Amino acid sequence: MMQHNSHNDTEQRDFNNFGYFDIGPDDIPSGQAESNSFIVMLCTGGEGDFEVNMANVHLEAGTRLILGHALYIKNVRLSPDFKAMMMIVNNPFAFDTLTGIPTEKLSLIAENPAVKVENRDEWQILVNLMDNVRLYARHPDRSAAREIVGGNFRMMICVIAEYEHSSGQEAGKASYTMADVYFKKFIDLLEEHIKTEHEVAFYAMKLNITPKYLSEITKQKTNHKAKEVISHILSIKLKREMLYSGKSMKVIAYDYNFADQSSLGKFFRKMNGISPSTFKKQQGAASLG
Repeated sequence: MMQHNSHNDTEQRDFNNFGYFDIGPDDIPSGQAESNSFIVMLCTGGEGDFEVNMANVHLEAGTRLILGHALYIKNVRLSPDFKAMMMIVNNPFAFDTLTGIPTEKLSLIAENPAVKVENRDEWQILVNLMDNVRLYARHPDRSAAREIVGGNFRMMICVIAEYEHSSGQEAGKASYTMADVYFKKFIDLLEEHIKTEHEVAFYAMKLNITPKYLSEITKQKTNHKAKEVISHILSIKLKREMLYSGKSMKVIAYDYNFADQSSLGKFFRKMNGISPSTFKKQQGAASLG
């Protein structure tokens, strides 16, 4: 789950099913954060740059962002006047809510996670729906969250799909190549197998393509070769384990299929320039998100 440092009095949380945030430039921590939920963000002011699974995402006023599960999100830069409305919906709740929406509509949104909304009606509807969630988040009794929040979340997805489908956003679908399909499947495979599989050949075999082609795809999408993407995501996972799991380095090394603790330490120093023990001392109780 992404963590937020906001002291905004309007911020509301209910991480059993959803969370709502009015956020500014100081409310999203720098560095990597892992999200295991759906994120809906409407940028209402300023601009910001993020990395999502090592791909660049730019937001400016009037941009909507929809993310499903992301292996990691990194706040690269937020302008001093950055403002956004954000809702987080946990995966089981989101999947239940989206049941019945045609797959092609969901795919259209997945292919275009960040879009500048040009249609005024679409933008106003999205803002109104987000306002509904904000108001409900303040209510002391949230027993109707599944109906109220779920209903508004579902309507947001439907509105985005309908407006952008009919306004020509689907035109971009024609240029959606097999490379895009492979990259998405690669990210899904990483989430499933990263703990035990660290080599490009494994993922290329799963995709039924060559390791060279997989690296060409990731280079195109992220400016990094496949091995670099794997190592980067693995390093982030290891950092979280070291800070939050309470496991010994020996156990973490075993869980993540390293030959021994020394091999894990060597990999970690190569990726981060410091040893795991130094990293933990530097971080203390600090959160990576």
